[in-house]
Amino acid sequence: MYLPFSKYAGCGNDFILVDNRENIFPVHACGLIQSLCHRQCGIGADGVILVEKSSKADFKMRIFNADGSEAEMCGNGIRCLLKYLRELGYTGKTYTIETMLRCLEVAFEGENVKVQMGDPQNERYDESCDAGPAQSPCTLHHIDTGVPHVVMFAEDIEHIDLQKLGATIRHHPKFAPHGVNVNVASLCLTQNALRVRTFERGVEAETLACGTGATAVALIAAHKYGLKSPITVHTKSKETLDIAFSHKERTHRHPLSGKDSPLPSAFSNVTMCGPATYVYRGNINIRKDMIS
Repeated sequence: MYLPFSKYAGCGNDFILVDNRENIFPVHACGLIQSLCHRQCGIGADGVILVEKSSKADFKMRIFNADGSEAEMCGNGIRCLLKYLRELGYTGKTYTIETMLRCLEVAFEGENVKVQMGDPQNERYDESCDAGPAQSPCTLHHIDTGVPHVVMFAEDIEHIDLQKLGATIRHHPKFAPHGVNVNVASLCLTQNALRVRTFERGVEAETLACGTGATAVALIAAHKYGLKSPITVHTKSKETLDIAFSHKERTHRHPLSGKDSPLPSAFSNVTMCGPATYVYRGNINIRKDMIS
């Protein structure tokens, strides 16, 4: 069987896009996804994205990591999906896309794509984790921006062994059983901007960019260091993503006194805007041994 596909990249985060509206793709063939994503023996990609029919939105996106596991969402991937819809003949500017946990609105901003990311969840700040060198404590911040992320800040992120550190935190019992994506970031002191490197679970390595990771870093930096919306995030690929948001003040009512006390501000109206680039299209022969 020959499978038509297109390849796209969002800030260097690359994906194989497949039109699966007629359910032609064997989604449970973990080995097939691994074969397609293999850099030497396959097409090569960080993941496979399927466009499917949806009863809740205009289209449904399913995203599979290079190891075959299915992810909840992918920020760079959903931008690539919108460009792919244009390739399939859809000419609208705005669409709603169903992901595993929520429906998101995506729209063209010139040749860039803006994504309504939804409100983040599970914000936790200044947590200690024994994942530093020789299991020394390090300070992590956690936030779910569609998928779970932890963020660490450092002055020099270029010389961090992210493969080792990322794997240690990603598999740490603190984040079991599903694991977590790991970001290291530094502030650009002369501007409202950040630099970030991301270790992605499912790829099990550093990628050139991560959209949900860039969003996580921007929001954490806004809370910790007072950065203002919009924040420019410089990715490993040297391309940038712009993260915009509003603050949403929350209060907590004490069950005994009945008095409201302020909690740290949450975020709403979170958007991510950045590029999505067509690479090439083709057909690949799906052999029986790749599906079994």
